This record gives sequence, structure tokens and C-alpha cells, in this order.
Amino acid sequence: YVASECASGLQLAGIETGVPVSFGVLTVENVEQAEARIDKAAEAARGALEMADLFARLRATAKA
Repeated sequence: YVASECASGLQLAGIETGVPVSFGVLTVENVEQAEARIDKAAEAARGALEMADLFARLRATAKA
């Protein structure tokens, strides 16, 4: 339920603002699962940063 509501809210935020939104929610039941999935969290963060950089470069190119 949490992941679904997060996805819905972020999608709505992206649609309403026109700002790209990255989504990375880990659903875990304990610390061990969280630790085992930390690489996925890092991957999601890297993806968000790469996307932000790409959009900034595209906007700069469009203004030129």
C-alpha cells in the first residue's frame, strides 16, 4: 500500500508541476532486508541525479 500511494503521489506531482520525479521506495520487513537492498537505493539515487543533470543540459541547449 505504501509503495502504491507513493507512486501515485509522485506521479501526480510530476504531472502537475512538469518537473520530472524519480521514484525509489524500498519495502522491507527488517534491518537485514534493508541492508541487503542498499545497493538498489543507491542505484535509484544515482538515476535521479543523472536524470536531473540530463534535464538541466537539455534546458540549457533549448535556451541557446
